[in-house]
Amino acid sequence: MFEYFNNKKKQEELYRNEQVFVVPLDRVQMFSDRFSMRISSNINQYIKYFNEIETGGLFVSRNDAEGNVSIQQLIPYTIIFNKDMSKLYTAYRKKGDSRLNNVYSLGFGGHINPIDSSGKDKSLIINAAIRELEEEVNIKTIYKLNYLGTVRDLQSETKEHLGFVFAITTNNRVSIKEKDKMKGSWMDIKELYDKYYKFESWSRYIIDYLFVLSKQNKLKDLLLK
Repeated sequence: MFEYFNNKKKQEELYRNEQVFVVPLDRVQMFSDRFSMRISSNINQYIKYFNEIETGGLFVSRNDAEGNVSIQQLIPYTIIFNKDMSKLYTAYRKKGDSRLNNVYSLGFGGHINPIDSSGKDKSLIINAAIRELEEEVNIKTIYKLNYLGTVRDLQSETKEHLGFVFAITTNNRVSIKEKDKMKGSWMDIKELYDKYYKFESWSRYIIDYLFVLSKQNKLKDLLLK
């Protein structure tokens, strides 16, 4: 019990000065549990869609947002393919949010912060996706930012979070910037599935979808629709 309160106190201190973007639950209640695929991967088709979701949102203290299911924290979550889409770059998280420590993650991303209001794109979600990617990994060539869909876990203690899943492909070397917090590695679909239960839930939901596409030899079609 004492460990729980100590961890909670550390978390509150860590988040004390962070402002995160949230929207009322009824703005995003239509999104289903787990991973939901989009109709098209074309980002430009979704700018207006993202803007509509962001309408009515505001920045609040992260301490006020965490655990509050009446408001939803929007989280850009980007997965990285190599050029021929045979492998994905993963991160083993060693530090940070205690709920995500000592697990693998398929996505790179995080909360939308006030700085994302001044980004070059017309959407907070897209601005945050690009910023988080630049903060977490060293990567030179990104061919295209593709929108894949949404992910959430309504059965977990993070049910007040809604992820917007993006994907990129690159032929450049990729490495982790925050080496004290994460360790990066490339994995093919078989490796992802072999380590399935070592991934956090959002990643597992996406791996399920990728595994089915791989079995159908349709993985490369993912970014062409």
